[in-house]
Amino acid sequence: MSMQDALLDSQPAESRLLLAAYLAIETELKAQAAAARREQAGTEPVMQSEPAEVDEDEFGECTSVGWVPRLRNVAGIAEDRLGPLHGKLIALGLLKFQLTGRTSGILYRVSPDGRADLQKSAGVTEADWSELSAA
Repeated sequence: MSMQDALLDSQPAESRLLLAAYLAIETELKAQAAAARREQAGTEPVMQSEPAEVDEDEFGECTSVGWVPRLRNVAGIAEDRLGPLHGKLIALGLLKFQLTGRTSGILYRVSPDGRADLQKSAGVTEADWSELSAA
């Protein structure tokens, strides 16, 4: 068992629940943005392998898709556990963060390692995530 697995397994349900919550929101935001782009362009969907890095508008607000504001309430996780869980997931490389403008604060995104951990623990493929988020 790797060090990462050992640390994650100390609160596996809470850790994976928080990752899954972020991933569900990311996936929904990406789907909404893709639908909006298709509607504007009047074209068929185009697959994008990696989302763009964070860009900011003239007010310092994040404009890139896929970055999510900090979740302050997640069903099944006590509110006082969210801070330590965020820190642990960031330290393990399972959750990325991005400092943004004054009003947005910190945004989060599940890292590729975080996605792999969720897929491994749940036996879910990338295609399954797309189907689950579309439902």
